[in-house]
Amino acid sequence: MISPDENRELDKIPEGIFAAEAVKYLVQNYPKRVQELKIQGTWFSTIYQIDNQALEMMDKVQQELKKKHPIPQTEDFTELARYNNWIRETAQEIVMKEVVRVPR
Repeated sequence: MISPDENRELDKIPEGIFAAEAVKYLVQNYPKRVQELKIQGTWFSTIYQIDNQALEMMDKVQQELKKKHPIPQTEDFTELARYNNWIRETAQEIVMKEVVRVPR
């Protein structure tokens, strides 16, 4: 785990969907744990860790989905956009469930 002393950028929550959802989830469901993390000085590094894990998993899940569900062989922009949106949204749901919305 990264300590705040190792990286001054850890003085604020990263901006992104996974970090924001992790903060929201933990604050709403585990307020006492959030206080413990803040007292220990590991709140920011915990959110960074969650965000980094989520981003790494997002890439992997998208690649796996694309292998299982190859891109449609079409030049129709709307169909390709729907496919890409489905890949992204499906991967995001999986990552939220398995990495972001879990007790810490």
